[in-house]
Amino acid sequence: MKKLLVLAVLATSLLPAQVLNGRIEVAVTDPSGQAIAGAKVSIRDLRRQSPFGAPGVTDTTGVALFASVRPSEYEINVEAPGFRKSIVSGFELNASQTVRQTVMLEIGSVSESIQVEANAVSVNTADATIAKTINMR
Repeated sequence: MKKLLVLAVLATSLLPAQVLNGRIEVAVTDPSGQAIAGAKVSIRDLRRQSPFGAPGVTDTTGVALFASVRPSEYEINVEAPGFRKSIVSGFELNASQTVRQTVMLEIGSVSESIQVEANAVSVNTADATIAKTINMR
């Protein structure tokens, strides 16, 4: 009986973990394609009508990372001094998926904003993981 219990524990420890959350990477550039460091980036869950955590700030490569994000439909808000605020909405994040969204900020004041609808099909280019999100209605 003891051997069976040990075998069962070992067998389950070899199974791959189920990953439910995804990751959003936001790359922020200026019109010439140069990275913008220090841009404020926030994401909002459109289905739950709530922000996801605290806003992030782009690093020296112009990228802000949001890890362990629940599958849903999201909107990205980006702003930086000397540039117009940009909003990208309508993209889907699925379980164990990494979405990389590039946002180009236009030169102008922060009081001006640009809204972009993301309608492209998401393709996971970060790794070879295959996942499926099931929505219960």
